[in-house]
Amino acid sequence: MTTIRQHGQRPASGGAPQVVIAGAGFGGLAPVRRLARAGIQATLIGRNVCTTFQPLLYQVATAGLASSDVAYPVRAITRRYGAVFRHGELAGLDPSARQVILADGAKIGYDYLIVATGVSAAHHGIPGVAEHSLGLYTRRDAIILRDRIMATIGYRSAVIQLPRRVRARGTAAWLTWLALHLITVLGGRNRISALVNLSWRYLTWRRGGGLVLGDGTTTPAPAELTSRPARAAL
Repeated sequence: MTTIRQHGQRPASGGAPQVVIAGAGFGGLAPVRRLARAGIQATLIGRNVCTTFQPLLYQVATAGLASSDVAYPVRAITRRYGAVFRHGELAGLDPSARQVILADGAKIGYDYLIVATGVSAAHHGIPGVAEHSLGLYTRRDAIILRDRIMATIGYRSAVIQLPRRVRARGTAAWLTWLALHLITVLGGRNRISALVNLSWRYLTWRRGGGLVLGDGTTTPAPAELTSRPARAAL
């Protein structure tokens, strides 16, 4: 998170400073709350209308939670703290004019600017990692990873290897994986919903993982990705 201030200049408004925050993740929402306690109104810019609680993305990826369970509307947060939400994507900065430029051409003036636009995966220059690995930073990443897992267990081709070289395949492997998953990964209140969710997918899915292709072609996405609530959450 970076804070930018034009030194030697008084607030453009002549009164309370104009604070603009770019990014509606943890780094952007934290100063919104702190500024509200100080009586300062901020303008929050975000390209998504919902923010994601990233610590629980692994449960979305393992079918323990739905993607909507880790999403929260940004406007509800800004309304609570008296901030202004501007839906848009940061395209550039004009430090001399103290303005941020959005992708739609709009310009917003600031006295203080906080840039908290998130992170991306670091592959540390290792060849092949970017092409053959799956990230877990967004709800879309979690859904793609979940579909990859379901594509494996959905075709009854699960394989596990336990201590002492004990191996299992097919339904036995899936049941073992499910038991370990429920016991060691998920919290108590999510175990029943995960059991129902995973069992239903195992019995009914026939095209799991169709989104994960290496040649750039596409196939129809599951309804969860194409429904109106899901599009709003992505």
